[in-house]
Amino acid sequence: MKIIAEGIETEKELLKLINLGVSTGQGYLLQRPYKKFLDISEDIKKKIIKYNNIRQNQLKSEISYIGNIVQKNPTFSLTASNKQVKKFFEFSSVTGVCIVKDNYAA
Repeated sequence: MKIIAEGIETEKELLKLINLGVSTGQGYLLQRPYKKFLDISEDIKKKIIKYNNIRQNQLKSEISYIGNIVQKNPTFSLTASNKQVKKFFEFSSVTGVCIVKDNYAA
């Protein structure tokens, strides 16, 4: 089961979630809400990678961790057909996409 942590506001919370094995998350620490999709800062990415490396060294057997949040999901235009999106999922291991209109969340 995958868990999405919401409301991550401090590094302490981020570290705790990584140590718990949470696979994805969102919150002010990662990125403030905005009408357009924005990537997280390089500083936060580095911290996530650092914390995951520490965790990996502690628990070599686990492979799923909050580092997945730095991956961008593919986007589809609001005008994309259901067939186009379905075909994408048939040939991809991605589990989610973003629907956008003029590069803004739809």
